[in-house]
Amino acid sequence: MTEVDHPGKVRPWYRRRWFWGLLSLVLAPVVLFVLSNVWLALPSGRDWVGKRISARLGVETHVSGSSWSPWNGIRVTGLVIEQPESLRAGVHGPLFSADSIRVWPVWRAWLRKRIEVHSIEVDSPRAVVPIQLLAHLSGPPKIVVAQPPPVVAATPPVTAIPPMIQAVPAPVASP
Repeated sequence: MTEVDHPGKVRPWYRRRWFWGLLSLVLAPVVLFVLSNVWLALPSGRDWVGKRISARLGVETHVSGSSWSPWNGIRVTGLVIEQPESLRAGVHGPLFSADSIRVWPVWRAWLRKRIEVHSIEVDSPRAVVPIQLLAHLSGPPKIVVAQPPPVVAATPPVTAIPPMIQAVPAPVASP
């Protein structure tokens, strides 16, 4: 007996392949989404996110966890940005910390390799910024060239009225 004699009992191989191909095509994005969020929750994923942020900022960064979804954006939890090495001895506490940061990107722009963000939400931020860092951010001090005092023109001398031209009081007539 062949499959042609009894249709419906056993599917031909090409129908089975078509079914599993379509099923894997539908399930692949869901599986990749779940696996990417699991990887971001693992220590290697957290270290990867922390290193990416550290590379952008230039200071050491730690992340407790992160996740993403197309409808809920990107979320980083337990973000701690340490003080620069030169200031750690004098300043206690991290430069910046937040319980969570949620970023809603514009996904179409990201697909075109342009980073656009719709909004950012920071939950419980705390920053400790030392004065030395603020002075460093402002750049080198501006040098102000002292201007010489303005030259004031001498006032013209007041000329005295010669005594002969001075007004003489008019004689008063007696009644």
